[in-house]
Amino acid sequence: MAEIIVRYYATMRRLTGREEEKITAGAVRGVVSHVRKSYDRRAAKQLEYCNIFVNNTSVAFLDGLGTRLKDGDTVHVFPPLGGG
Repeated sequence: MAEIIVRYYATMRRLTGREEEKITAGAVRGVVSHVRKSYDRRAAKQLEYCNIFVNNTSVAFLDGLGTRLKDGDTVHVFPPLGGG
């Protein structure tokens, strides 16, 4: 397990009531589990649509939810953005 920082943006910041927090997790899957257990169902539902980055690289280009984390990593949780 690694001690990491999770940063929330936009809607996720409002739903969690936090800008960032320190947690322990072995993989990105653990961050998702933490959000689902720690916050209400609206945050868990929004998380399904979020883009997740580890140290500024999308997990889509890594190992997805299985991306391993190490001490000091920063996980960024971005909800989808829209507008025009």
